[in-house]
Amino acid sequence: DAIVTSLGPGRSVDAGRDWLFLNPKAGVTYTLDERSSLYASFGRTGREPTRTDILQGSGSEINESNINSVLNEEIVEEEYVNDLEVGYRYRGPAASLSANFFYMDFENEISRVGALAQNSYVPLRQNVPDSYRTGVELSGKVRLGDRWTGRLNAVYLKTNVSRFENASSQVFREVEHIFAPEWNINPGIAYRPSGTWKISINGRYVSESFMELSNDPAFVLPDYFTLDGQLDVNFSDNVQFSLHLNNIFDKLYFNWGTPVDVDFDGTVEGPGYRVQPPFNLYGQLRVRF
Repeated sequence: DAIVTSLGPGRSVDAGRDWLFLNPKAGVTYTLDERSSLYASFGRTGREPTRTDILQGSGSEINESNINSVLNEEIVEEEYVNDLEVGYRYRGPAASLSANFFYMDFENEISRVGALAQNSYVPLRQNVPDSYRTGVELSGKVRLGDRWTGRLNAVYLKTNVSRFENASSQVFREVEHIFAPEWNINPGIAYRPSGTWKISINGRYVSESFMELSNDPAFVLPDYFTLDGQLDVNFSDNVQFSLHLNNIFDKLYFNWGTPVDVDFDGTVEGPGYRVQPPFNLYGQLRVRF
């Protein structure tokens, strides 16, 4: 739609953009038996840039400082992805399993690059011409006797950006996406001594990943492993209480980071990290009337 934006008395510009996307998807499932099946699907999806992308992180209003970015439709363009998925599902009386292979081929992907908008901490994104993400997702659950249950969710991920040009016109080839760890593994085990009580322990391992798209080894998000616990008590069908214990081992870890220019003078002083909470706990009471 056309958007007429005022930049002051007697001056206005047409800052509108139009997109039209057709997002087809087709899939097929083959049933092996009553408990297992195979499936495959393929789809193509288009996505427009966000307002923040168009304004290059310079706030939410169109003004003199960002109007050139708004009028230049090549600053950031729409992206497309071809998504192929092939998988297997099994559901039995004591166990369930699903495995999914995916391959996502991007054209003009709107990718995070690790840079921040000038004088702010808003992450910037830009188009990269050719990239892909591929991997395997596993999810399983098994009943271990009458009282124990084990589960596992795991993702192996491989990513690639064929060419990336930064703000200084430096070109980097065959680099990995940022915040794309190779491994993300979530094991868990639960013990139910009775119909009233349930105790769960859940872990999470995330391997290291880059925090900027040139893959400079000085800017890497370290790997981490955390452990959480949960106690559930069912007093009745209408009253339940849960106690959550997060980061039981009080691990110092980070799930986000970026090269930081502390005083905004144009020089990056080093990596900055978003510190996650230390050990903490909270209770939750649910009452249905």
